[in-house]
Amino acid sequence: MILLMNRSKSSLFIYISLLFLVCTLSSIHSISFIPNSAPFDPNNTMLLLGEEDLEKENQFTYSDEEPRYTIKLSTMGRGDPLYVWFGHSAIVIDDKVTNRSVMYDYGIFSFNEGFYKTFALGRLWYESWATDTLMRFAIASEEDRNISLVTLDLPQDVALNVLNFVNKTMQKEYSTYLYHHYKENCSTKIRDIIDIATNGEFKEFATEVPSAYTIRELVSLHTASNPFIHFTLNFLQNRSIDTPITLWEAMFLPEKLEEGVLTFNRQRIDGSSIPLSLNREVIHAAPLGIRPENNQSMLQANLIMFFSSILLSLFIFFFRRGMENTRFIGMKRFYKTIYSLLSISWTLVGSVFSLVLIFMMVMSNHDVTYFNENILIISPLTLLLLLSSIKRVFSKETDYRFYESVNTIALSLIGVLIVAKGLFPYYLYQHNWDILVVMVPLYLMNSTFVHRFYKKRKRIINNKTW
Repeated sequence: MILLMNRSKSSLFIYISLLFLVCTLSSIHSISFIPNSAPFDPNNTMLLLGEEDLEKENQFTYSDEEPRYTIKLSTMGRGDPLYVWFGHSAIVIDDKVTNRSVMYDYGIFSFNEGFYKTFALGRLWYESWATDTLMRFAIASEEDRNISLVTLDLPQDVALNVLNFVNKTMQKEYSTYLYHHYKENCSTKIRDIIDIATNGEFKEFATEVPSAYTIRELVSLHTASNPFIHFTLNFLQNRSIDTPITLWEAMFLPEKLEEGVLTFNRQRIDGSSIPLSLNREVIHAAPLGIRPENNQSMLQANLIMFFSSILLSLFIFFFRRGMENTRFIGMKRFYKTIYSLLSISWTLVGSVFSLVLIFMMVMSNHDVTYFNENILIISPLTLLLLLSSIKRVFSKETDYRFYESVNTIALSLIGVLIVAKGLFPYYLYQHNWDILVVMVPLYLMNSTFVHRFYKKRKRIINNKTW
């Protein structure tokens, strides 16, 4: 009778595990099959620029020898909050007649008005603002951010047309746009304007320059100073940011846009070439060492996470063994308390990661999360592990077979993924080895494999002693 009850209980656990496994696999699809599910953005840069001719001629009342309008590219370096780790780009236009300098900024958002909800859903609506240039520089200087200004060599006809276009985008009906981290941001919008202003030559040039890094690697160069943020962003993003790119795609980063502008030469009618940039002026230089540079070591961040995982796994194993081996009630309670806290901590973090990724894959417009292999590495099985860990805190249960079995299933999933990546590298090329090496020690040290091996070795030693 007892044997049958144990079998029924084990079968129930197996069914629950299989249910979570099905959820894991099915969640890979979801909204991924609806690639155009994002809201339509009538103010997308290319849609607006498609209606413009930035090279049309204009009538001027100002001397052609002294151009009235000067177009400049403003680049601001890294700031302290996470959302300015990647810098900022803006267009600055100087008017010599009115002696005014205006900054046209495409990166304005507010933490109010449901920001976190729209961010989670991948529907970030950003705004375009025109503000006083000196005022903006003063604010950025107070934050000790690098500020540079590159003057563009554009004909006055083109400069006036650019001015008219950016003024149009500042009007209420055109000032809000749907933000995308890599395709439509403060830097790419200016990149596209410069491309149209150069009759497509800028894009033609940039698409012929291969980038030394993928998008994931470019992002990591800015985030690796914080290993946890680095790990989180890598976990949430799929294989779409692991393909080779050119300078054109890399210009989602303000520093890369400035690099492209400084190295681009326009072709004259006679076949000669002239630089697009006339000069580069440093408005403010941040003190050295005030914050991490944008060339951070990805290897260092990955090693920190890996060794942290190893250390945590060893602690969990040590306190589990101590709890089971000690004969003193006080020590047993101490070991159980620490073991339970550690077990709940890592399974809680894993559960949150898994549920957030599933939400983004199923409910959001974050296309960089679709078809994400990482849902097999930190899967909904971690939620079962969390519930099992919490249950043991409030009970005298000493049977860890279910907990160990779920860890073993999770570890097996990783094994299947690794084999599949080896067999089908053309399809499964997502860079996630840094995620794998963090999770494998945790699953392994809590799996059936390790604890059966330990018990077997202990039994052999006891027999020899006897």
